[in-house]
Amino acid sequence: MGWGVIGTRKGGAPLFFNRPVGSGGANAQFAEQSQLGDAGDNEWKSPEVKWVNKFRNAMEGNAECLRNCQAENCLMIERYKSDGSNANDGVVVVNMDGDKNLAGLDTTLDDGTYTDQVNGGTITVANKKITAGSVKSGKVSVFVNIGTAPTPDPGPTPAPDPTPDSTTTVYYPSTKFGADSTYLHWRFADGGTWTTAPGVKMTAACSGYVSYAIENPDGRSIEFVFTNGSGQWDNKNGVSGQNYTATGASVVVTDDSGNYGTAAPCTV
Repeated sequence: MGWGVIGTRKGGAPLFFNRPVGSGGANAQFAEQSQLGDAGDNEWKSPEVKWVNKFRNAMEGNAECLRNCQAENCLMIERYKSDGSNANDGVVVVNMDGDKNLAGLDTTLDDGTYTDQVNGGTITVANKKITAGSVKSGKVSVFVNIGTAPTPDPGPTPAPDPTPDSTTTVYYPSTKFGADSTYLHWRFADGGTWTTAPGVKMTAACSGYVSYAIENPDGRSIEFVFTNGSGQWDNKNGVSGQNYTATGASVVVTDDSGNYGTAAPCTV
């Protein structure tokens, strides 16, 4: 309890002594068992001592305010900067009285929620008042958010960029040139190399259609025409030299208008 007070005060130079081994309590006052560096027990490792030390180091240079918490045997040691951030303020409560509800007490802390690093639980501060929180009897509570910043309101999660289709599948009526004699002569529209004429042979996809799947991981536009491989060509608008262009996962050409559907008539 005493370390909770002297270890958190501004301007002090506290030392935590934990010696000698085997002395005091039910043992002799001076058991003469200690060697240099021996600890009398493991109290120096306790959460209260650990977090009082962390609190003291983090609050170096901060202002100080002491006040009772509803009883003379309950003391609050506040350290604060008043800069609008609850990341560098805190309060240690040393309570040698009964359980205490701290709601309604004045405070110098900045607004926010402070976590008791020793016992769990929190206090909430708004407009220089503790609005919620309590401490247990016979406990040292260290309410501090060391090394953290106020949690910002989460913004909306941005929508991921659409993933380009890995293939572009071209569908074409098999009645035009035949299910076994239709070729797709194509290239990428941004300057790719044309296939060697007459192109790649399309295969039967489903009733009334042939198809060919182009590997297209970057989702590029394609430029293309159709042929029967024997000198008969299907160009856009029926005009030699005019080519179809399209993009997407499915390209369904049913006439020479240049328009195309995007719903696959069947799965290849």
